[in-house]
Amino acid sequence: MFTGKYENAINSISQVIKFCFQLCIFFGAVITIFYCGYIDYYPTGLTLGDTLFFIVASLAFAFVYTLIFLVLLSTGITISPFLRWVQPLIIWMITIVFKLKKRNVIIKKIDFPLVSGSYSIFALIGVIFLLLISSMIAKDPYKAFTMFFSSLGMGMFFGMLHTKPRLKVYKEGWAKKVKVGIFLLAYLVPLLMIEARGSFLNQSMQLIGVRSEQNVIQLTKRHTNFLSSNGVKYLSKTNSGEGLYDNVTILFRGIGANTVIKLQGFTTIVPSKDIIIGKAKEA
Repeated sequence: MFTGKYENAINSISQVIKFCFQLCIFFGAVITIFYCGYIDYYPTGLTLGDTLFFIVASLAFAFVYTLIFLVLLSTGITISPFLRWVQPLIIWMITIVFKLKKRNVIIKKIDFPLVSGSYSIFALIGVIFLLLISSMIAKDPYKAFTMFFSSLGMGMFFGMLHTKPRLKVYKEGWAKKVKVGIFLLAYLVPLLMIEARGSFLNQSMQLIGVRSEQNVIQLTKRHTNFLSSNGVKYLSKTNSGEGLYDNVTILFRGIGANTVIKLQGFTTIVPSKDIIIGKAKEA
């Protein structure tokens, strides 16, 4: 299906994605440990099942992150013809600015490849994502523009991957290392999109299901009384004295015997058997 330089490029990309996926598994485990320190809680009473969940959570983070990366890369490929079209104008403007400052500048032109053949599938995914971004502008313009500019960045990296480094003596091995470095930098672009939605640690934990926001919970009478004594008001109360609360952030769940919750600015640890969690309806 793929021949020549396109086959070599795709093979290289596949190898780097495989490496990045493995790196993300490790990264998922590390950020979970950092997150525990961030919320000042480390799970206790871990079982074999909890350990398996931890592994699966790290795999889930790696998978979701890689999927976000591929979607942004596909959108960048779709946008790359536009970048190739405006590149001469941008170079001309930069040259004028440097001439006004009486400085010489040498600008290396980015060789954006034609979007055809092997890149058609990626471009199709990119078109779908661009339509999704367009539909989000009215509802959440900040998020939409963040995703769009992240895609622009990916388009730049896509062009750079196909551009030979400006060297006096071209060395194939060194050039490959440069391209791997560019690809690894591109792999960090989704972090910008995640960070734009809030704390990276928080968003990462939401990706793997450890953290959840805007929940409705029900607690036992003992915990309801404890919260009331600390100034936390319940939404309603059952006949048996169990409290119902809304707008609750689940800081940590799924690993260990306890669940960490935050409500009305108060954080507490509750045994998982003493809490019922529901998701609040979206407006």
